[in-house]
Amino acid sequence: MKRIIFVLSLTLLCSCPALSAPGLNALWLQMQQDNPDLNAARMGYVASQQAGAQAQAALLPSLTAGVGSSWTSQQLSDRGGQQIGSNGYAIALTVPLIDVAAWRQLDIAQLQEQVASWRWQAQQRQLMVQLAQAWFTVQSAGVKQSVAVHRVAQLQEYLQRMTARFQAGEVTAVDVDEVRAAFDMASADAAEARSEAVQAQETLRQFTGSEAQPVAALPQQLALPSVRARPLAWWLAQAQQHNDRIAVAALGMEITARRLEQAKAEWLPRVDMVASWNHSNHSASDYQHARGFTSVDGITTAQGAGDSAVVGVQLTVPLYNGGGTLARERETVALAEQAKYQWRSEQNQADMHTRQLYSALLIGEKRLRALQQAAASSAAVSASVTLGYSLGDRINADVLSAHRQQDEVRNRLQQESVKYLLNWMLLKQLTGQLDAHELAAIDAFTAGQYGGESSHTQWRDQPKGLTFGVLSRLN
Repeated sequence: MKRIIFVLSLTLLCSCPALSAPGLNALWLQMQQDNPDLNAARMGYVASQQAGAQAQAALLPSLTAGVGSSWTSQQLSDRGGQQIGSNGYAIALTVPLIDVAAWRQLDIAQLQEQVASWRWQAQQRQLMVQLAQAWFTVQSAGVKQSVAVHRVAQLQEYLQRMTARFQAGEVTAVDVDEVRAAFDMASADAAEARSEAVQAQETLRQFTGSEAQPVAALPQQLALPSVRARPLAWWLAQAQQHNDRIAVAALGMEITARRLEQAKAEWLPRVDMVASWNHSNHSASDYQHARGFTSVDGITTAQGAGDSAVVGVQLTVPLYNGGGTLARERETVALAEQAKYQWRSEQNQADMHTRQLYSALLIGEKRLRALQQAAASSAAVSASVTLGYSLGDRINADVLSAHRQQDEVRNRLQQESVKYLLNWMLLKQLTGQLDAHELAAIDAFTAGQYGGESSHTQWRDQPKGLTFGVLSRLN
């Protein structure tokens, strides 16, 4: 299968060393320790894994022991007062021999453990996507803030030059006012960008418990994974085979089938082997002057002790339980039909979303190429207009418009790149392929480590030596 990437070339405003900032993979590892949602989901998964052991216990022998003691005082009209005491202890063993319903419950519990495993994977992938969204928002906010700060600095220098030229009588007051208005607008945009950056950091902090700084340096080129590396049919097949929701729905059908078998098995006899051993002793006393009894010092007493053992086979045959078993059968049949329709619905949903994401990635690739060209064109226009203004062929408004258009294209290129990467991650999630390996691949791109010896993480659908990159902060 041919593997495809496409590369975006970018022009930097300036280069600077990268900040020491945790990447997606490091944040994911940190999130596993500090995020309450992820920890709650993990504990739910651990708890669900005990369902099989609980169901298996019903098929194993059970041993019980008991100790008892009692003392009774009674008054008899012809004997006077009497007291009776008894105590003892017993051990009982029950061994299930035939219990079809319990075996069906064991099958259900094992299937439920598989459901819990799939749901745990789905929860992890969903949290990975949410973490990536928050992280990309931080990166985008950093780019937007850097572009805004750069524009403010650029316009401030331009305003100083225009003011000096106005004082020298080379330009009019209108020209100065135009630059000052653009400077004020850029300052407002920079303040808004700073606010968005703070909000993005706070959102990310809610996931990981710590802040992450945007990467300071922007790679000269960005190698993005192309969905064209695989045909649509391949992605559709992966979604049908590995989608979490489809797998859970399929297991749901199997569980309802076992529940129907379990409901029918409640009509069947149950056979157990039972064994018990009991030891008891008792004593009785009659008070003084009781008629008809021989006594010592006026008190008659009697004592006794004994052991008993029982071994046998017990047959339990259900005859009537008020119609509960029939109602349970009808309920299970309806739930089985519901599970079948739910499975078909999940298949259709996965198919539709896969097609939508595949199409969105194809369109996104074309948009990124167009924006790349637009970025190069806007840079060329900005340089030409600036040169024309110095020669007197362009007016001040042309220069300001060209610079603003160049900044807007940069921001749109950043936003479209993030959108493309998120759609790529959603497609990986939908097809059951999103894991920590994908996060590590994104980290390699963010650091600009693709196509070089320092790159150790390779994108799964890319040729060796090419990894995956994102736009990062301009400064």
